[in-house]
Amino acid sequence: MVVTNKLLLISIVFFTIFSPSQIAIASSSKCQSISISAHPNYPPFHWKEQDTLVGASIDISRSIFQNLGLDVKVSYEGPWKRVLMSIKQEKIDFIPALKKTSDRQQYLEFTQNEFATNPVAIFVKKGKALVPKSFKDLIGLYGSVNAGDKHGDKVDSFVSSQSNMQFIHGLSQNFEMLILGRTDYFITGFYTGYDFLKANKLDSHVEVAFKINGLKIHNGFTHQYAKECQRIVKEFDKQLSLLRQSGEIEKSINNYHNAWLEGAKKL
Repeated sequence: MVVTNKLLLISIVFFTIFSPSQIAIASSSKCQSISISAHPNYPPFHWKEQDTLVGASIDISRSIFQNLGLDVKVSYEGPWKRVLMSIKQEKIDFIPALKKTSDRQQYLEFTQNEFATNPVAIFVKKGKALVPKSFKDLIGLYGSVNAGDKHGDKVDSFVSSQSNMQFIHGLSQNFEMLILGRTDYFITGFYTGYDFLKANKLDSHVEVAFKINGLKIHNGFTHQYAKECQRIVKEFDKQLSLLRQSGEIEKSINNYHNAWLEGAKKL
């Protein structure tokens, strides 16, 4: 998939938000740079594009950091498990737009303000006689989640309690198992799953049984970076809040959502 240059250069007018004194925070600090990576297949928030990552979270995070005077490096680290290993080993400094969970708090300092809300959906094959409406209805059925994904403590607790749960790598493989009838349901982010189905013309085979709304995704710094660069972290959080209030984050998510649907190829 190739996103047009126009969408890669989606611009959010940050400069009107930053005062000269705020921008000077980075130039007077020893924290002059930051490295970013993310899930390689999580549209519209972020996904792999050629040898790098693109998406709403990448665009917004890069713009905030650059306006704080930082040198920003965005890198594709590989599969999601490898990204998490890289952040644990502090090979990268920052991951945008991911679920805040108790286990991740052991190695990540999350922003106080969320990046966005991202409902989780339970997808099932169309044509089922009985469509589940709650977690209770899923007990005893065969389910799957994308290996390495977390969806918040409530969902993760359910997943860990089910003996018939499979951890499968990749959206394509998870939906394939569902369509073939080898699993009964698949749990993933609503936007991510919906975009994948639409882009691959699989929405006639799969539907949403129910959604868990109100789930938030945050941004995470390594503990070391947050400790050494406290003012950067604080200012990033402040500007993130302003962008949410102005509607710029929602606008960027919608733009990249449309970009993914227009340009996606089967993964």
